[in-house]
Amino acid sequence: MRFDQRLIIDNKTFFVSCVLLIACYPNELILNFLRLNLNVGAQEFFSQPWRLITGHIVHSSWTHLFLNLLNFLLLRLVFYEWLSVRVFISVILVCALVISLGLWWIGDLAFYVGFSGIIHGLLVYLLLNYRSKHPILFSMILVFVFGKIIYEQLYGASPDLVAVIGVNVATDSHALGVLASLSYFTLKRKFQTKYE
Repeated sequence: MRFDQRLIIDNKTFFVSCVLLIACYPNELILNFLRLNLNVGAQEFFSQPWRLITGHIVHSSWTHLFLNLLNFLLLRLVFYEWLSVRVFISVILVCALVISLGLWWIGDLAFYVGFSGIIHGLLVYLLLNYRSKHPILFSMILVFVFGKIIYEQLYGASPDLVAVIGVNVATDSHALGVLASLSYFTLKRKFQTKYE
């Protein structure tokens, strides 16, 4: 019975997440109010704290939204049976905050929109946390993800992807999402073993 209740809550969370992603249709008014403005001083940056989260929900185009939503749905399908609502939400929030603060600190962008940095972080966290379920496969995927992050830092994103989504790909958000999830995973493991 408890498992069935968890599935109901989990399905609701999943549904709300999808609605939030879809509801933020890319239009100029919504983008201006919700996007993460990065080319500003500390006072302005921290005076609008909702942008630390909402900047990840809005997208630059329908294609951008569709690609992120598709990747998000694939993650949910693959890791559905292992992923609790609490872990799911906490990893997303940690990644969103680290990416937002990191992009502002780096200062290369005027603004940021999109969910791909969080998707990268969520994928790495899930692969690390559930590596014992499929150790060889999950380890190979981790190596691929880390290789992709290194490639993007050295050479940038694929020009084809930039053409498809209509904006430059913020590759730093992918690296920051992975860094956030690695840090969260390490700290969580350290505190779990310390108090067990």
